[in-house]
Amino acid sequence: MAWFPSLAALGGSSGKRLVAGPQTIGQLKSGTSRLVDAYPYDYAAILRASSPDSGWLAQPLEDAEKNVRVVIIGAGMSGLLSARELLRAGLNVVLYERNQLEQVDSDWHRYSYGRTHSAVRTLDTDTVCELGAMRFPGKAKVTWEVFGDILGDDTLLQLFPNPGLVPTILCHNGVAHRWMAGSVEAPDLPPQFMTVSADVRNAISGIQGGGSNILDILALLEQPQLSAEDESRILAFWTEMIERFDKLDLGTWLLGHVAQPNGWTPEQLAIFVNVGFGTGGMGSMFSMGFLEMLRIWLWDYLDEYALPPGVGSGMMAHAMLDKLKDEFGPAGKNTFTVHERHEVQELGTFVSHDEASVHAGLLVRNLNDQGAQGHALIPVDADYVIAAIPHTAMLTMMSLASELSYPRNGSRVEIAINGVGHAFHSYFDKSRPSAIYESHIAPLKNAVARLHMMNASKSFYVTPQAPWAQGSILAHSWTRIDNRPVRCLMSEGWTRSSYFIPAIAEDHPGPVSVLLSYTWNLDSIMARSVLGIAPSQENDASGNADRTENPAWFGPGFPPEWWRSYRAWASVLPYVKDTTDPVRTTEYFHSILSDKQSDPNAIGIDWQDQIGATGGFKLDAPGDFSTSNALCNLYLFTQDPAFNSQERDRVYRRIFLSSDSASNYPGWCEGAFMSGMNAAIGVLANINQSKLKPEPAQLLLGNPLATVNRLVPLKPYVRQV
Repeated sequence: MAWFPSLAALGGSSGKRLVAGPQTIGQLKSGTSRLVDAYPYDYAAILRASSPDSGWLAQPLEDAEKNVRVVIIGAGMSGLLSARELLRAGLNVVLYERNQLEQVDSDWHRYSYGRTHSAVRTLDTDTVCELGAMRFPGKAKVTWEVFGDILGDDTLLQLFPNPGLVPTILCHNGVAHRWMAGSVEAPDLPPQFMTVSADVRNAISGIQGGGSNILDILALLEQPQLSAEDESRILAFWTEMIERFDKLDLGTWLLGHVAQPNGWTPEQLAIFVNVGFGTGGMGSMFSMGFLEMLRIWLWDYLDEYALPPGVGSGMMAHAMLDKLKDEFGPAGKNTFTVHERHEVQELGTFVSHDEASVHAGLLVRNLNDQGAQGHALIPVDADYVIAAIPHTAMLTMMSLASELSYPRNGSRVEIAINGVGHAFHSYFDKSRPSAIYESHIAPLKNAVARLHMMNASKSFYVTPQAPWAQGSILAHSWTRIDNRPVRCLMSEGWTRSSYFIPAIAEDHPGPVSVLLSYTWNLDSIMARSVLGIAPSQENDASGNADRTENPAWFGPGFPPEWWRSYRAWASVLPYVKDTTDPVRTTEYFHSILSDKQSDPNAIGIDWQDQIGATGGFKLDAPGDFSTSNALCNLYLFTQDPAFNSQERDRVYRRIFLSSDSASNYPGWCEGAFMSGMNAAIGVLANINQSKLKPEPAQLLLGNPLATVNRLVPLKPYVRQV
């Protein structure tokens, strides 16, 4: 929809069709983009204040301050950025990651970093079959700061092939509508689509709160500097939005504020629900909080860019890790240790028997050890822990039930620290709760336990030749707009959204990575159901059964992931081909597989198949504002004097939750990076806040929405004079 800002072809929040062109990373770095929940803080400027030699420190740490052990759980974007900033400050960092970060065979080169996976197919030119982040908003300023450090500011990036920016097919009621903004043949969507788009945009653009219009607030969030009056306007507006909309879901808002007032027909509602315009079908998101959609609207990520050909987000994480290893590993400053295939199964504390000594701690299983000790838990003590993992992985790790529950009775694990015996207790330890535990930790437990997950499914496929290229069986029948091949399909069927991404350029005959199906929430669950559907035969023109599929495809060992990709192709191809084209899906598959079921191109990958992730990330449900706000600002525990009462309380100031699950922008690298920054600054502030540079110290001024958050009382924001 036009109101969903990723669609530059429809004008994003303003409705003005101003499509950006290619930009260098240096150009994308320019400008300011603030978050409405953290409006005082320009995160990109804060990150720029970090220098390679001293990070965010204005003065170096003393030996006693540096002689601490920091453990990071998770090698995703959040954990890697936290590691970088703490290593730059001179601290020792140990990182645990359950995945094998890099795997190579004769056909594929795979990178697995948290939920950021890139599978690179070895063809005549390497083709990225992406699994994690694929498109990056121009307003993701922190992301461009990090990526510029890896790729260089002169790297030129192209827009991601979102609907309408490239030749696009929108299928509705069995009719394939052609569309490409600004084209000669199909510059606009049919009128019924444009009406729906304009109605939703106008409904949101007309929202008023705290004496301001939503578009006025959007403009303020782009200002390099905010006056006290600007901050007051943003706070008043967003406070009213929280009070009005926090308990409202997207579906209820759409029906009550758009569909009914504008007299939508069932067909118009179906357009919004089923086609999705690049979001995988908005109907599947009806259960999420409307406030979350307002938050996205206020970020207004109008233009989204793709990484350079042959580069995936998993490869970016790999490059970040390589840089850290080179500088801080055994051949460098020797402060960085990475343990791959080490699964942290418990997060908590080691408490001495007299409770005089308390350390943050982990129970780790080495997945590389297949012997008798392979199931043994390795106790690890630390001075600081950053859990840079999604909330789906936090649930079992943090022992939400009891010390006696699955997976183990953690209190029986003993470790000697400085010759003194310590017993392990979970993060949410229930024995002898203190006042600060009741006011801060118990509500946080409830926050993690109830945090909403919006699952998603991405099914990828790599074909060695573009289906529209000369020599392909579909070359003469692939639909084109202004002589350019269709590269995007929005479907009311179970595939929802499909994207064709050439490895080099649109007009090149080489390999293409195809995101065959991109779905969300309930649509995602339905998309996975095709795994169990039996193979079939097609009927010929006379209605007789015609086995066009290779009989070997029905044989033993048939990979279900491959079958899912085949089913997706069968749903997509009829709409991107000329209607007179007699070529069937099975014939096209036969042409690219050369009778080989084992052809390495025939690999289906689904985001939901990843252990510990299930394709999900946090998107707030109705009523989740306080929950998310508490997790995003958890680093401010370092500023709460109430934790100084006893040692068992103070340890909570040294355990940080990170990842995009603890951010205002879940599912984006931007949110993960910001959360990683918060955690790293929290660690440094706990060690010696007075040595921080002014830029990172800003983040310690407090939570602008503390007075609105009734879940966990965190430090209220006080503007610097």
